[in-house]
Amino acid sequence: MEIIESPCISVCEKNPINKYCKGCWRTMEEIEDWEAYDKEKRLEIIRQLHSRRIAAGGRGRRQTSRRNKRET
Repeated sequence: MEIIESPCISVCEKNPINKYCKGCWRTMEEIEDWEAYDKEKRLEIIRQLHSRRIAAGGRGRRQTSRRNKRET
């Protein structure tokens, strides 16, 4: 089974206006329930993240040590 990893980048802070995490752009419910979601639900959420970030005026995802390790 293919595992869909969490989009978390360890920048966990809720935006007070739109209620999304400033790091991964998920709702607190999505973060809390991530482990219980099946592959389709996880992919659905991931597809929404870019749109959420752009709608909120956000830039591209910030680099973190976790992401840097995967890219090397």
